[in-house]
Amino acid sequence: MKRMITRAAAAAGSLALVGGVVVAGAAPAAAKPSGNDAYGAATTGTVVTPPVAYATPGNSPLVASNANVPGVLSTGNIFDRSDPNGSSSRVTQGVVINLPDGGQLQASQVSSWCRIVGGDVYGGVTITAGRIIGNQNPDMSFSLPMHPAANDVITLPNGAGTITLNDQTGGPGFGYTAIDADLTGGQVVVIAVSACFVPV
Repeated sequence: MKRMITRAAAAAGSLALVGGVVVAGAAPAAAKPSGNDAYGAATTGTVVTPPVAYATPGNSPLVASNANVPGVLSTGNIFDRSDPNGSSSRVTQGVVINLPDGGQLQASQVSSWCRIVGGDVYGGVTITAGRIIGNQNPDMSFSLPMHPAANDVITLPNGAGTITLNDQTGGPGFGYTAIDADLTGGQVVVIAVSACFVPV
């Protein structure tokens, strides 16, 4: 499903504050191992931040107070779990992604999950009280579905980017990302990522 709303370009800050740690914008992204895992948020592009509260079966559950990236993203508490049978990520107390024209994507809570049952993987996402608020054109503001269809793409006009809700990837590493915002200038923000690995 594709939707279009009006947006203009914006720049992101050069430093990011994530869970109390300052990360330089040019820092390289950490390599992500294969296997079950979950994390609350991460950014790449103009501002790079590593996965926040990165849970794996050997390092779970994990909690972070926030994933705040000035000018790009703010969240409340993050709760992530992963075990050999599945993974889940829950971001609470408000999620705000700043959009190119000064508008915002907002939600009160965002979560994703996946479970391995036999050789099959099941999963999904929930976006509670989600909405996009336009700055330059408030009439283009609208609510987001609580349980979006897989790979539901919102296209921002004038090359301002896309937002994919319930971004799903296939195996052997099955991924469920609640929100994947790919914005102007190469800034990417992902929220509530869960992955389940089924060897072939």
